[in-house]
Amino acid sequence: MPKQHQDKVDVAAIVSSEQPFPIAWPKRVKDAIDAIVERGIAYNEAAAESGLTTRTMRLALERPHVLAYLKQQLKVLRDARGPRNFHRLCAIADAADRRVRLDLLR
Repeated sequence: MPKQHQDKVDVAAIVSSEQPFPIAWPKRVKDAIDAIVERGIAYNEAAAESGLTTRTMRLALERPHVLAYLKQQLKVLRDARGPRNFHRLCAIADAADRRVRLDLLR
């Protein structure tokens, strides 16, 4: 496989089925988005870590398939944390401190 195609990510599954062809985009952009989601860093810091300029990252975030990937990864993160957050909320609600329970129920 030629070098230029090794660092591309196929995101056809992320984009709607109306897309007539798979979209390939640099792996560095995907790595930067993964850093944004997983570690909660700013996009300019993630760009620098991935070897991109801030402008390149900003322009990438304007593309629909890149935004779709970002939103999908955020949904995965939220869904993964959901059960743990629910159990923590239940523990707080069951706490002996009445004021905490009242504040929680508001």
